[in-house]
Amino acid sequence: MLDERGDRVRFAKADVAVSSHLAVVECHRAIDRARLVGAMDDVAVAIRTKELIGFFARLALVEISSAIVNLARAPFPVPVRALDAIHVATAQWLLPQVGGIAFWTHDHRQALAALSRGLDVAGITVDASGKKPVGRAEDKRKRYRRARRGSSVR
Repeated sequence: MLDERGDRVRFAKADVAVSSHLAVVECHRAIDRARLVGAMDDVAVAIRTKELIGFFARLALVEISSAIVNLARAPFPVPVRALDAIHVATAQWLLPQVGGIAFWTHDHRQALAALSRGLDVAGITVDASGKKPVGRAEDKRKRYRRARRGSSVR
């Protein structure tokens, strides 16, 4: 939603697009955060919010159940942030119900967490070295840091 680099989901080719309700909260918070640091004006916020509402209307949204919480709190073989664990656990929970899943992310740490739980990852390339690719989510974090310091944002 905020100009992430990388591959995009092609909805026409997907059987079903699913996300966690957590993603709804995260995306709306990202827009509000961008507004607060001056990276988006009111017009951009209104347009992005409308796009976001339309985007999530096309998805099946999964509630964060106790089964998902149990999967998320189980140990991972790699360091995992709490919200990433919930996203990965949601995909794990869905996997036996729907068959094959492509776990879409542009976040390197989230991709590693998904790979560590046996999920197929799309949207970002993680090579065998496990090194973080240049760009993508890191560029977004740098733009927000510059905006907070009052520098210009591209």
